[in-house]
Amino acid sequence: MAEKRYMYITDDDYLKAEANGISQRALEQRVRNLGWDVDRAVKTPIKDNFRPNGRWKRWKNTAVVGYATFASRINNGWSEEAAATTPALSRKECSVRGRTVQMQKACIPLDKIQIAEKNGIRRATAYMRVNVYGWTIEDAITIPATFSSTERKRKGANR
Repeated sequence: MAEKRYMYITDDDYLKAEANGISQRALEQRVRNLGWDVDRAVKTPIKDNFRPNGRWKRWKNTAVVGYATFASRINNGWSEEAAATTPALSRKECSVRGRTVQMQKACIPLDKIQIAEKNGIRRATAYMRVNVYGWTIEDAITIPATFSSTERKRKGANR
């Protein structure tokens, strides 16, 4: 059995890798950074179809969203066509801060959020009621919470 080669890549290895669709950079990364033996690095094809980047190459000319949005959608189970051609919602449309809009199951308009806050219902509570518990938006923003956080603390301290 031939001894495995590490670190030294010959010109012939570069040519074989190129014939297998592996760039010089990818070959060097596999051998020098990932510790693969040269023969394995030359023969193992790159699996672009399983990463969003490989899929992006097919859709980047027709996509209406950027790569990061496309990749996030693919990782969340969207089809390639839907991930590339569905326009992203603006933050104003969903009034969501700190979360990706596409991950929301339902959006609550800003005016409804303001009504909820006037009724003493936090934004996060309204989203939780609609997206997790399946409440209607009207119920989520009008039915008061049973206890506020200060009331819960007070009741917990009196037990």
